[in-house]
This record gives sequence, structure tokens and C-alpha cells, in this order.
Amino acid sequence: MRDFILYVNNPIKPDFSLNDLPGSGRVDLIARCVSSALWLSHNVRRDTNIHICFETNGVRFVLSFFGLKIKRVSPDERNIASWIKKAIQIALENKERVQ
Repeated sequence: MRDFILYVNNPIKPDFSLNDLPGSGRVDLIARCVSSALWLSHNVRRDTNIHICFETNGVRFVLSFFGLKIKRVSPDERNIASWIKKAIQIALENKERVQ
């Protein structure tokens, strides 16, 4: 089993634009790292996980992609970025409910 940990220094905007990934806290690089870690040719590496540690709106998160469980995600940067955006929105909504 391989585990990658990606620590992002710059905060990510929670409402970043999928049309401007480089201008959105370099979400394009994050998506590229996820793609490189999890995809090999046309298959998913089932024995690999990647954990992304980042901050948005002053809140720290760890977002994990598990190769064994991943479904409906293609290896292109825009698709991965859309999943990251959805995860951030859900996490922020749940955080507001707890407070």
C-alpha cells in the first residue's frame, strides 16, 4: 500500500473557478498530483491513497482519495478539481451545522 501526503501551503478559495484553476490557489497542481498518484495508463492504482492537507476560510482540512474506493472520477484536472470543490463545499456546510 502506498500513501502520499500533499501539504498545500497557500489557502484554497472555496468558490474557485473550474475555468481558472491556476488562479484559484493552484488547484491545477493539486489535481495533477492526485492524477499522477492514482492513475496508471487507463487503470486506477488500487494500492495507492493520496491525502491532501490544506486550508480554506481559516479552516484546515485533510481530503483523501482512496484508490481502492474511487469511482466516477476521470484522470483529467478539471474533473478532479470539481470533486475537490464539492468536498470543500460539503465540509464547510457540515462545519457550519456543528457550530
